Amino acid sequence: MRIVGSLIALLLAGQAWALPTQSYSRAQTFAVCSGHMSALALHQSKARDAQASLSGALARIFEELAEAVRPDAMADGIQEKDTRFWRNEAWAEVTVLWTQAYLSFDRTTAMRASAQMAERVRGCRALVLGAD
Repeated sequence: MRIVGSLIALLLAGQAWALPTQSYSRAQTFAVCSGHMSALALHQSKARDAQASLSGALARIFEELAEAVRPDAMADGIQEKDTRFWRNEAWAEVTVLWTQAYLSFDRTTAMRASAQMAERVRGCRALVLGAD
């Protein structure tokens, strides 16, 4: 739990511009990023991409951050099922984009999906690692 506190302090100090201020928004952001990074890590791992371990670590960080803000979010009316839904929806989104990017026969569809996936991932990575 001390790690989570340190991460939140780091996020608030170094990247306050990117971190939502409301507990509801933080819970949603962390759940969505957990889903995005988890799906990305899975697909990267299957493709033997060297970035898979970093993506997996980021997914775990976002899971811990989501857990850390859960009490405040619950006080604002967020239920655990909400965070599961956000995470699962984000996981499915990246999975669909990955499939389109790497398995589509249409080059335009593949390029568009790749760009959308990169945008989702870049936003999450920037919360923890700073701008790429």
